[in-house]
Amino acid sequence: MMRTPELVEVLQFLKETFPTINRITSYCRAKTAALKKLEELKAIHKAGLTRLHIGLESGSDTVLKMIDKG
Repeated sequence: MMRTPELVEVLQFLKETFPTINRITSYCRAKTAALKKLEELKAIHKAGLTRLHIGLESGSDTVLKMIDKG
């Protein structure tokens, strides 16, 4: 997990270095995303993050057994 100021700096660097970049995507745990304040998420988006993939977990033992998650 990156602190918001550092993540914003990385995103800005990417946008400056690759001015034709159309999309910046990242993966994130739901628990990590929940720790970010709305203002932080807005700053991250404004800095250039256009898509965020959040991995969801099941609390169902039946589903976990079916997908052999462990």
